[in-house]
Amino acid sequence: MAAISDFPPEILEQIFAFLVPEDGWPTPDPKLAPMLLCGVSATWRGVALSMPRFWSSLHVPEHAPHVADNWIALSRQWLARARGRPISLSLENTHSLLELPITEIYRGFDVVRLRLFDPSHASFETLFSDPPPRLASLQIDKPHPYAAWSPPADWKKRLALDEFIVSGSYQLPPFHMLPIAGRA
Repeated sequence: MAAISDFPPEILEQIFAFLVPEDGWPTPDPKLAPMLLCGVSATWRGVALSMPRFWSSLHVPEHAPHVADNWIALSRQWLARARGRPISLSLENTHSLLELPITEIYRGFDVVRLRLFDPSHASFETLFSDPPPRLASLQIDKPHPYAAWSPPADWKKRLALDEFIVSGSYQLPPFHMLPIAGRA
């Protein structure tokens, strides 16, 4: 019986494909694929780095201690490995979005999924004033109510999106007390 190290790269690629997270959003965590695979051996690293589908999606959670200090450099390297494939980006921190090397990767965005904790930055809306040509889906989750921000009503049309989803908490419209007949 052959050792796994003797498998041809094409077979390893097929095996590695099963290690992509079910939701399709890998995180830059050294304990998970694809980064975990890069640490096994030079062969596995070479195979993992040669698979653009591993690197064309990136999710950066709100609290990501393993990427906190160098996540901009890491995201640049990660997404460069996508080699021209459409890029799907998921961020739980708007500040992270604004710190990204946007000019280097922005044109390749296909899906952008954001969890906005503070969407009050003017540059957030400016980011989408010249939409990426590949952008098909923009998903925004607002976990906390914000009175000051809601997406512009024309974004889906202006950005020519196939999918535009805004979910989360919303501020209720102002509540007006109506007098009840017979009561002063």
